[in-house]
Amino acid sequence: MSNRKQLDWRDLPQGNRKKTTKVARRRRWLRVCKTSGLTLLLCALVGGFVYSLYFAGSSIPQMDDLSRHQPVRQVTFITDGVLDETWLFRKIGLTSQTDISSIDIQAIKNTLESVGQIKEASVSRNLPGELIVSVRECSPVLRAVTADDKGRRIRLLIARDGTVFEGINYPAKALRSLPYIGGVRFSTAEDGSILPIKGMDVVAELLETARIRMPEIYSTWTVVSCDRFSGDVSKPDALIKIKSKLIEELTFKPENFDLQIERLAEIIQFVQAEHRTDILSIDLSYADQAVVSYADPRGPRS
Repeated sequence: MSNRKQLDWRDLPQGNRKKTTKVARRRRWLRVCKTSGLTLLLCALVGGFVYSLYFAGSSIPQMDDLSRHQPVRQVTFITDGVLDETWLFRKIGLTSQTDISSIDIQAIKNTLESVGQIKEASVSRNLPGELIVSVRECSPVLRAVTADDKGRRIRLLIARDGTVFEGINYPAKALRSLPYIGGVRFSTAEDGSILPIKGMDVVAELLETARIRMPEIYSTWTVVSCDRFSGDVSKPDALIKIKSKLIEELTFKPENFDLQIERLAEIIQFVQAEHRTDILSIDLSYADQAVVSYADPRGPRS
């Protein structure tokens, strides 16, 4: 008789059931995560595609609008001088019906910079309808009067750098405060424009020094004569002469203006204290002294 004992599946050892369950759960979890990730990715792709379609659809009308006629809705004009938008519109032929896309930016820039009063211009567009124009203007230090080919009088202004231009939009009071220039002959270029005058930066320095140090005396200056000054300060005989309402003639050397103006202030102070009204001229061009000429019944004396 055999001692074998028959076993069925319930009699098999169950010691690794728990281990098998953990592995299965981990695998199921990985499958769930992978499936969820793919689902989220697919949703994101679909959402992005739908949004791009919506954005493209909303942008197409705007692009269509830009391709159609867009009038200039706003003009931003920036200047450091006296010009204004009314002048700008006339100069460049701008109207409320001008198509901003048809504007030639470089042509406008060239047109503006051909005006002697303008040193530099920049022009740009800010779509859909804004035109931006910015200019730097010359600042006049002297004025002049000349005649054209038909004999008509023309008022001209001279800037610090010697540029000669017809002043636009300047108040009459501001121009009356500028001395006239004398003793110069205007030269013209091939296009008919007046060439810059040499040495005007030196003259402007004299005028500025006098205006700051002696504003009352400067306000009496009427004419700056440059017949002895060609712009070359190294010439030994270079002189700048001033015609004045107070004193008939003042003579300056084109150098060290602070010292000469200081000497002039001392002389004026003495003259006022002495109530003298017979001074004809003061020559301040000497290195260490000034020569004062007085009126005399027998003739001028120094």
